Amino acid sequence: MFAFWDRTGSATTGAEAWAAANSPGVVDDVVAYIDYDIQGANLSVELRATTFAVGAGTGGSTLAEALTVAGTASLALAVTRLDSVTELTVDAASFVELGVPAIGFTDRTTACPGSTADVAGLVDVDKLGRQLSTGNALVSRLSTIDALPVFVPAGGPSPADAAALLALVTRAGLSGLAEFEALTTIVAASPSALDATQMTAVTDAFSAFDARLAEEGCSGHLAPAPFTDMSAHSFALADVGLLYDLEITTGTSATTYSPDNYVTREQMAAFLARLLRAAGAG
Repeated sequence: MFAFWDRTGSATTGAEAWAAANSPGVVDDVVAYIDYDIQGANLSVELRATTFAVGAGTGGSTLAEALTVAGTASLALAVTRLDSVTELTVDAASFVELGVPAIGFTDRTTACPGSTADVAGLVDVDKLGRQLSTGNALVSRLSTIDALPVFVPAGGPSPADAAALLALVTRAGLSGLAEFEALTTIVAASPSALDATQMTAVTDAFSAFDARLAEEGCSGHLAPAPFTDMSAHSFALADVGLLYDLEITTGTSATTYSPDNYVTREQMAAFLARLLRAAGAG
């Protein structure tokens, strides 16, 4: 059964209310709850191809393995599994409380909560498509495997969470900062389990990571801030923003991109040369 709720958290129509109304009963037949939080958002320039998968551990090794397989559905998207360093949404958590495995996909940061004022033109449509491919692959995998996920109560952060978080921090170019020294030390020690102090350090490191991403605001990597002549509903808005952030395009003036102008051979050569330099090709 597939159920879609537009009003998450609603007292009468949200998933939380549905789960409460159907437990015990229909809820017992749910294989897993797959939650889509904010999608198609760029966490930063460096993490533009990254999304989070939260809570896979609630379905044990079966759900974790299904996520790994689904992650190969789009080679251009890095699905980072973080089980216990950030929280599931209220709707997903309501299923976990009833013993149902749940996994949540999210691009959420403190600076980017969802709202009814979201602008469709700021969505990275290409990334969203890759995320949908991953979700479809996960549903397909769960509908065909013989051994279904078995619920495992959520625990604190694990060594795998610490390693995944450090990989994110490194990818974002933040690993040399003081607030991540403890995380680096923990991962280097390769513990088989984390003690209470280490769990707190990993949780604190995620909070620091989220705070760093929030410094530039929600739209910092979605829209080309200097350009006033780009439509908020342009399909290329996020792409132009990325090229500006990477200094591959500088626009036709300090505030204009001239999206309808033709590109000359000289301009194309400049774009390609800047791209090669950004990629470290010399």
